[in-house]
Amino acid sequence: MGDDVPMADDPPATDEDRDAILRRRKFFVSSTLLSTLGASLTACPQPHSEAPGEDPAAKPTVSVPPSPPSATAIPSPSETVPKPALSDTSELPPLEVPSDVNETARRYFEGLKSTMELIDDKLDQAEAQLKKACDIARPDCDAHWQQVASRLAEVERRRGDLYPRCSGSSEDATRYDERMKAHLAYLDARVKRIEASIAAQLDSTADRERWTEQQEKAVMPRPCLKYSCSDW
Repeated sequence: MGDDVPMADDPPATDEDRDAILRRRKFFVSSTLLSTLGASLTACPQPHSEAPGEDPAAKPTVSVPPSPPSATAIPSPSETVPKPALSDTSELPPLEVPSDVNETARRYFEGLKSTMELIDDKLDQAEAQLKKACDIARPDCDAHWQQVASRLAEVERRRGDLYPRCSGSSEDATRYDERMKAHLAYLDARVKRIEASIAAQLDSTADRERWTEQQEKAVMPRPCLKYSCSDW
């Protein structure tokens, strides 16, 4: 039997004896609880295995659940869809307004026609101006180069009018989109030819800086307007 159970022939327990018995009981209960808790902790799965000889208490371990896969995968550059081949850019693409499209598409086709006619005229003027050689370093040539810069700035501003304000999902919208892309390709090709002609006349860094100044003066900001959209 344990030492803390008094026998019939034993002398009455003193206060020191009762304190000693309570301390032994407290120690016994504490030891039992620690043993049970230790067994339950070792049964939990570990987030990772420790290296041999590494003290698990030396660093905290945090179990982080793996991130869920993204709903939309971002394609790598090699997976991007190639741009469709555009029509020949040496001649102005068709401008006629189809008669079998919806009202919204018809307005866009009409707007493209009027805008591209204006743009083509401005490009013709710029090319004609550049055929008149004038040294950009001469002060009396400022008006000459300002006219070229202003016409190209007008072309750039008008380019934005080719894009529909609202995208559509109909076949008519797709037809307009294809027509617009053809005209944008034509426009880009003409502008590049004009830029090459300009570069050929700028012989020094100072000349190129003067041309940049002319371009900055000719910039025409577009107003930002609010509008509502509907499918067409």
